[in-house]
Amino acid sequence: MDILPEGERPGTSAKPAPTVIPAPARLGAQGAALRYVHLHGLFELKLAAGRARDEADMVEMLRANPGCREEVLRHLASVHADYVQAFERLWRRAAEQGED
Repeated sequence: MDILPEGERPGTSAKPAPTVIPAPARLGAQGAALRYVHLHGLFELKLAAGRARDEADMVEMLRANPGCREEVLRHLASVHADYVQAFERLWRRAAEQGED
């Protein structure tokens, strides 16, 4: 697991993310208690990382949570248009894999 502080740019040197790591509260953290990140926040972080293994994770998350599409799309649209396009591509891939 890579840990990047708020405000740092994820991705790779060859392909940096178009956004920076958001504040924990934007992803679902509340106070000092340990909480899980919202699903839409997890997609944001994984899309920003831009790694093949994150794409595979997202396809599996979509297959396990088919009802999350609209919520995730709304969130990603508020972050960056590139993330919406990438999510739609992953959504199609998850649907194709579900047909196997």
